[in-house]
Amino acid sequence: MSAKLGVLGNATQVTTAQTSNGDTQVGVVADKKAYHATRHSDGTWSAWGHISNLPTGLDAINGMAFAGTGSNLQIILTSPTGGKKHAIRADATGSWSAFGDLGSRLGNEPTISVDAAGVTRELQAAVVTADGKVKHILRHDNGKWDATEQVAGYPGTPATVALTGSAD
Repeated sequence: MSAKLGVLGNATQVTTAQTSNGDTQVGVVADKKAYHATRHSDGTWSAWGHISNLPTGLDAINGMAFAGTGSNLQIILTSPTGGKKHAIRADATGSWSAFGDLGSRLGNEPTISVDAAGVTRELQAAVVTADGKVKHILRHDNGKWDATEQVAGYPGTPATVALTGSAD
C-alpha cells in the first residue's frame, strides 16, 4: 500500500471498510492526524486525503474507525481528551458530511479503543473508555441513533474492542 500511496510516519492505527461499489476505504492515524485513501474496484488508488484538515473539532486524533454502509463510508474519530466525532463520506460524490458530536451519546471520557461495522446498512460502533467501560451504539439507516448501551459481564478490564459486520 505504501508503494501506491506514499509513507505516513508514526502511524498508530489503521482501519478499513468496503463500500457496496467494491471500493476499499483505508484510514490511518499518523502523528495524531487522520488520513483517508480509497482503493477503487478497478485496482487504482486515490491519494491520501487529510481528514484532520476537515472541521472535525478535534485537536489531536488517537482513534479512528470506518464502516461501509451501502455506498457510504461512516467514520468515527476520537481524541486523547475524550472527544468523539462522526461523519459520513458519500461514495458517489466523495463529499463529507459535517462532523457531529458523539460525546453526548458515548460520553466525554477518554477513549482507548474504537471500532465500527456496517450491519445491514446500519452503523454499529463501540468504544472502550480509559476506565475500562465498553459502550455500544447503533445508528439506523434513517439517521436515528439508539440509546448507548454499556456492555457488562465480561471478565477482566478490556483494552480493545473489535466489531465485524455483514454484507448489505
